[in-house]
Amino acid sequence: MKIAVYGTLKKGQVRAFALSKQKFLGEAETEPLYSLHDNGHYPMLVEGGATSVKCELYEVDDECMKVLDGIEGVAYGLYKRAKIAIQGVTDEVIGYIFCKPVDHYPNCGREWPPVKS
Repeated sequence: MKIAVYGTLKKGQVRAFALSKQKFLGEAETEPLYSLHDNGHYPMLVEGGATSVKCELYEVDDECMKVLDGIEGVAYGLYKRAKIAIQGVTDEVIGYIFCKPVDHYPNCGREWPPVKS
């Protein structure tokens, strides 16, 4: 299964260890259908925006997906697995969509952590 990650699972981030034995496919960007918000500790991707979000693509096995579901709080309704539209990719790609309101969190643009100007 292909997965897009955009936050703490990316290389160099605190949860990158979860993907260390999976196949890295490269960097990518979503179609401009999302918005990315920052709660200070991790990002929250939501549908319905107009932003192309920078991400990394991986090929992952079923065991890894179970670990990632645990990290992302799927069983608690924090995130859900969903198809993510990736520019130039026709294969199905899964990602984690945040399930709670993000109105009080700042939009962090195209990538997390936010790039400081």
